Amino acid sequence: MFQRKGVFQFNNIFVDRKLEFPSTKEWLSCLGHDELIDNFLDAGFENLEYIILQTDFNEKVFNETTLAEDIGIKNRNVRKDIMSRLVNSK
Repeated sequence: MFQRKGVFQFNNIFVDRKLEFPSTKEWLSCLGHDELIDNFLDAGFENLEYIILQTDFNEKVFNETTLAEDIGIKNRNVRKDIMSRLVNSK
């Protein structure tokens, strides 16, 4: 499933016609951000599918502000890296 550090290869497996997404823990490990796993889980973001859906949701948007305020990621470059990879995951 993993190609090289920072590149996550989604399975092309469909269960009930639904794409299987990795856990947030798997995804962050692949990106090399293992230190952020607890931050995401503590903020309630356990599933990558939920995070991706939130990036387009109007009521509670998942964006750089969410990463900074809700998840506690202070480093702007890390926030930008995560957001760019989320956008490329769609």
